[in-house]
Amino acid sequence: MDFDFSTIKANSPGALLPKDLEYIYYNIAIDSLTGTSVLYDWNNDIEDFLSRVGLKIIDNKNKLPREFEKDRIYIKVNEQGESRAMALFRHLRNAFAHYQIARHGEYFYMKDFNVTARTRTLTMIGQVKVEDLQQLCSIFFKQGEEYNRETSLTEEPNNYK
Repeated sequence: MDFDFSTIKANSPGALLPKDLEYIYYNIAIDSLTGTSVLYDWNNDIEDFLSRVGLKIIDNKNKLPREFEKDRIYIKVNEQGESRAMALFRHLRNAFAHYQIARHGEYFYMKDFNVTARTRTLTMIGQVKVEDLQQLCSIFFKQGEEYNRETSLTEEPNNYK
């Protein structure tokens, strides 16, 4: 079943546009459900793209800045073997799920928090051009598609008799 995001009106400042919601839901959120981000590699294609558009993604184990910085995404990576790519997609999905993504002009403003009974710790903060975030995600998605294509050609199909 497809959701119809066209009925959502962008009347308030920061409201996501229907095309933003559709992109995030059908790409980032669904990607989270499939677990594909475990396959993503922070390779030269990613670094080349980031350099070309002037976007910095900084993984920081200490406190993250409290103020947004243009073309910067600060993330915390779990120490239990989580890759940078997995952390980025986890934070993006959480920001969407918890209404912590706003759009102002051509930029997304995003936050993610780790919330316990007593604390609320910032785990991602970013200000990134919508187009840049979508292009970055697309590079990762292509890696997943390539992996799926390769494994479907090499694995034997399951036969149920």
